[in-house]
Amino acid sequence: MIDLSARLGRSISTETLIGVFRQASQERLLNILEMDSHYKVSADIIGNCASCVVIEDMAFSLGQHAKIMAWYDNEWAYAKRLVEMAFYIH
Repeated sequence: MIDLSARLGRSISTETLIGVFRQASQERLLNILEMDSHYKVSADIIGNCASCVVIEDMAFSLGQHAKIMAWYDNEWAYAKRLVEMAFYIH
């Protein structure tokens, strides 16, 4: 699990924070970043190809501070990125 705390350049709402991640997961980070609306346990993420699964109900902001909780499968997702890199280089 990733427990990310960040100080942002400006104040944003929790809805905006989640919206930014949601938009990235549907556009430039498609198949790399995934959003999930409900809390999970680690067993729910096994075999997930996304490098990061952000849990919406565990992300929030307060002023310029943001807290984001996310899961990742450090074996399967990592292997998927290695294969993608090999195809990119080839």
